[in-house]
Amino acid sequence: MKKKLASTIIILFVILGIFVVVRTLCKPANANIEGTVLEKNETTFMLETDNLNQIVCDWPKNYDTSQIEINDKITVYFNGKILETYPARIKGTIKIKKAGID
Repeated sequence: MKKKLASTIIILFVILGIFVVVRTLCKPANANIEGTVLEKNETTFMLETDNLNQIVCDWPKNYDTSQIEINDKITVYFNGKILETYPARIKGTIKIKKAGID
């Protein structure tokens, strides 16, 4: 009986370990998109990509929005998820980088 219980516990830990590894490996990688700022307000800004798609993006947490002006060319780094709305929307903005600035 004790042997059966120990075997069951070991199998559960192995399954749990596999689950953790798979979940970590399947996590979406950070993605980025480049474009020109069309509009901005306190909580979001609109980006137009090179192929003329418009995407609404949230500002990163604690971001100084005065750093970005209309018509700035920027790269938006985000969590890889784009909401299927019109216009498309990115809610997981991680950081913003102006073109030409390292």
